[in-house]
Formats: sequence, C-alpha cells, structure tokens
Amino acid sequence: MRFLIASIAALTASLALGCGAAAPVPSEQITQTQAAIRAAEEVGAPSVPKAALHLKMARDQLQTAQGLISQDENEEAGLVLDRARVDAELALALAKEASLRAQAAEALEKVRKLRAEAGNLKTKSSDLAQGTETDHGDQEDDTFLGVRTGSHRPDGLWLLGSHQGAA
Repeated sequence: MRFLIASIAALTASLALGCGAAAPVPSEQITQTQAAIRAAEEVGAPSVPKAALHLKMARDQLQTAQGLISQDENEEAGLVLDRARVDAELALALAKEASLRAQAAEALEKVRKLRAEAGNLKTKSSDLAQGTETDHGDQEDDTFLGVRTGSHRPDGLWLLGSHQGAA
C-alpha cells in the first residue's frame, strides 16, 4: 500500500513539474521572423506573385504565433514562427530571383543589339573593301552608331570626314 501511494505521489509530482515548466516566449524567433518579412518586402516580394504568396503566408503565421503566445502555447508558437521565417526567406529568394532574371533579360537584349550593330559594321566594311556600297537612297549624310561617317555624292562615291563640300 505504501508502494502504491508513493508511486501515485511520484507520478503526480512528475506531471506537475512537466506541466508547470512552460516553454519560454520565443522572442528571438519573433525578431528573426519579422526581420525576414521586412527583408522580403524591401526587395519587392509583394510585386512577384509567388513571392507575394509566401510573404502573405509568413505574415499570417506570425499572427497565428502571436495568438498562440498569448495563450501560453509557446512551444507550438515557436514551430509556427519557424515556418513563418522560412516562408519569408523563400519570398525573399523568389523576389531576388525575379530581379536577377529581369537584369539578365536586359543584358541579353543589349547583347543582341550589339551583335546586330556589329553585323551592320561587318557588312559596311566588307562593302567598302570590295568597292561596293549599300544603297542609301537620297540620303546626303550617313551615320554609323551615331557618328557621321561621310556624305554620299551623286556619282555614288563617298566623301569622308570634313571634305563634304568638295567633289
């Protein structure tokens, strides 16, 4: 009988200690999550659809975690905050990716334009080397890459540089 009473007392004490030791408020996780959300907002996550979705999920989970903390469910709140932080970090990464993709597309477009201009230069230089020229119609002046290269004479020859008046 003493053994039964001692066992019940020990069980009751262990339950009381287990229930009484609540997890601390995860304030560091709250700070990390809020920082991740701000970072995602600053790089433009709201304007990238997939990033905006994960940013909204992070905000919602932060609110859920704050509600759990107010109910002393700190351990569960910590888990929710971890998910919120990861969603915010994903939103940040997706927003950065979209920005880098846009920059890469701009760079490719510049390369295409430069290649086209280089192709025009190659054609003009080979025409000049062969003594032929591309038909420029009634143009008096010709420019290449924004620089005046000469005047077109009525007899089909080019005047280069500042000697445009002589023929």
